[in-house]
Amino acid sequence: MSDKASIPLNEEIRKLVYDDLAEAHIQAIENGQITKPQRVEISKSVLAGVGAARTYGELVGFLAGLGGQWPVYRAVYEKYQRALLRD
Repeated sequence: MSDKASIPLNEEIRKLVYDDLAEAHIQAIENGQITKPQRVEISKSVLAGVGAARTYGELVGFLAGLGGQWPVYRAVYEKYQRALLRD
């Protein structure tokens, strides 16, 4: 990973991530891609994972796991992964 991985997360970045994840979550609900029990599980995971990430690299690692478990969030992971790798 690049040096960007060690950049501390601030509230502005967290808000952007939460907004992107919320948009993907709403689309997944509207498209019937996740069930009601899954919604609760995912929401708890997102709050804990994004909240616990201290650096951009930790955030991208969390998003990779989330996107691996729930493919509807893969595009969010890819967006932040591309930003991490960009020079």
